[in-house]
Amino acid sequence: MSHPPQHAAPVARRTPEGWVGLVATAVAVAAIVQGVFYRLWFIGHIPINSDEAVTGLIARAALHGHVTAFYWGQNYGGVEPFLDAVAFTVFPSNGVTLHAATAIIGLIGAFLLWRCARQLVASRPLALSVTAVAVLFPTSTVLVLTQAYGFRATEYALSFGLLLAALAVDRHPEGAWRWLVTGLVAGLGWWCSPEIV
Repeated sequence: MSHPPQHAAPVARRTPEGWVGLVATAVAVAAIVQGVFYRLWFIGHIPINSDEAVTGLIARAALHGHVTAFYWGQNYGGVEPFLDAVAFTVFPSNGVTLHAATAIIGLIGAFLLWRCARQLVASRPLALSVTAVAVLFPTSTVLVLTQAYGFRATEYALSFGLLLAALAVDRHPEGAWRWLVTGLVAGLGWWCSPEIV
């Protein structure tokens, strides 16, 4: 009994979209590795400057009941020192804790940017790549989002939080709570700094 000849299975070929996804994923992984390395290095190695010291002092004062609405001598910067105060209740009040708390806020901003990108870009790898390159790759961005200036990292996170809330309102304008969240995030951002505009 003869058997029909067996043909080899067709070789799968990557489509251009598949190559874009592969390259985008590789770029995202490289940017994430570099960003995490730099962030960890900055947290443990850069000394605090006078502006950061004031942020730490405001946070420590808040722990002792001396609460101020804004960064001392300014009319902005009112949110981040309270977040630093929370970190100081768990960890020692030093430059490493101050930088680590700010870096975490910056990473929350990166997550919110990724959520925005996911809504605006159809490709998951491309959305991740855009986020990683924008937030984790530029050394200057990593440095600014690690130093505790009292409002920069929080402003960064709230900016993308506001964009995400606005996207939710745009897609479902009938929900009053979405408008409320958008207004709350915008108000917190304005309290941090008018740079939210």
